[in-house]
Amino acid sequence: MSSSFLRFFIPCSIAAWWLLAFQGQSINYIPSHYESQKNSSIKQSLVSSIDREKLHQALQGDMELIYHLMVLWDAEAGLLQKQGLNVERLEPEDLIQASHCIENIRENSEIKKGRFLPQTVNAASLLLTLLDPEQIVALPEYVRTQSHLYPQHERVPLTIYSGSVNEEHIYRNKPDLAFVASYSLPSTVSALEKQGIDLCFLDQTDSIAGIQENILRVGELCAVPQKAHLLSLFIQSAMAALDNRLILAKQEAYSNPKRPLYLSYYTRYYTPSKNILQGELLKRAKLDSLLASSLHEHERKIPLSKEEIHHLAPDYLYLSTPQDNSIAHSFFNDPTFQEIPAVRNGQVHLIDESVQESPNHFVVLAYYDLLSPLIEYKAANHGS
Repeated sequence: MSSSFLRFFIPCSIAAWWLLAFQGQSINYIPSHYESQKNSSIKQSLVSSIDREKLHQALQGDMELIYHLMVLWDAEAGLLQKQGLNVERLEPEDLIQASHCIENIRENSEIKKGRFLPQTVNAASLLLTLLDPEQIVALPEYVRTQSHLYPQHERVPLTIYSGSVNEEHIYRNKPDLAFVASYSLPSTVSALEKQGIDLCFLDQTDSIAGIQENILRVGELCAVPQKAHLLSLFIQSAMAALDNRLILAKQEAYSNPKRPLYLSYYTRYYTPSKNILQGELLKRAKLDSLLASSLHEHERKIPLSKEEIHHLAPDYLYLSTPQDNSIAHSFFNDPTFQEIPAVRNGQVHLIDESVQESPNHFVVLAYYDLLSPLIEYKAANHGS
């Protein structure tokens, strides 16, 4: 059976099944206009909008929604290919694997094995998505401060403060495995070892591929390999779906920001280098023009003075800011920045720092937040 046939038959047949299954439901993910005309407006009608709340729901562990979105996005990509667009999509074998994963998850939905202690935020975020909260012994304090990302944290009673664990609480709850990192407090690692708890060192990563590797590793150790594999494939599928919407935006307008800049703030302003996750995302979105200097090959974040930012004169700017928007308030009230083209033209885009700094599967939300204003920018500059 040829690969081209598989690409057409598998997504379309599964999409048809989902269409029947969801008939009469209030949520309609399936685009209604599949006419085969070759203009950009028709191509836009072939894809559904990606809802951020649904994306977040999927990343919190809704495996049925994960699979449904993957099938939908692949079917849409197939339709765009028929319109002559060079778009991204999963390999047919990946979609088949996703189908096997969801079938196994459904059959084993009641099986719960083991209790686990995530000492780091990175591990905690993965366990909250892959496991039932009752299987998690405790959570780092920071996770509880990010309820907009991790609403399910309330079902885990114990808290790890400042990276250290309460030995008595841990002893009473007897985790089967603890996830630590090379940067964990030595006293914490020693306390867990004294109680005979098995340890897994899981460091955060600076690449999408590394995030997927961490997901698969956690899935194997926590006896949820099918969920982990489906989540890993979902990252690949979601990133491709977002890329495809940027490709469609380029059909409407071909102008890119000429001098884009991404800023974060920790006692001073920084822009990410190509060596960290934000740099990878910016490069993927073709927004890395101000990161390409060979002077910063080995740096993670490049410090910038206010005068340097003014001199760079970005025409399109991301400002990574905490939930309270305190950095944004300071930025917009600084006279140094008033004449920057991005400020004058209303092209300063505030993005959630907690999402952008998450070295885990929430990289999908980070990429969504980067692309959303960019797609609007392209539409606004159509014909310029």
